[in-house]
Amino acid sequence: MLLRLLPDAYRNDEGEAGEFRRLTERSLTSAKVENAEALIGSLVDGGLETGSHTDRETQIEVELDPGAVQAWLRSLTDIRLSLAVRLGIETDEDAMIIGQSEDEATAAMSEIFDWLGYVQESLVSALD
Repeated sequence: MLLRLLPDAYRNDEGEAGEFRRLTERSLTSAKVENAEALIGSLVDGGLETGSHTDRETQIEVELDPGAVQAWLRSLTDIRLSLAVRLGIETDEDAMIIGQSEDEATAAMSEIFDWLGYVQESLVSALD
């Protein structure tokens, strides 16, 4: 999963890839954590109750400035990449096949994967 979130910069040169990773991995992972914290923080600010069950009827309204939108987009991409690795999705066809799974947990994760894509698309459209 880590290779999908932090891919090698030099695919044909392990030495250069390792050196690049050594120089950038800490800052890249820190940025990913900051993006996730910004996403969660804006959800909490919008009414999400952490540490307890939020009623399905509870509406959460989130207002995002341009920087927060970018943090959301980056974080949603990371979450979707993680789900894709877990589900074995590498192509659109894989996503369609996984979406038809009879396994409830797999089908639920596939629905989350699709919904997160919808959220991303909505955010990008709102930027235009």
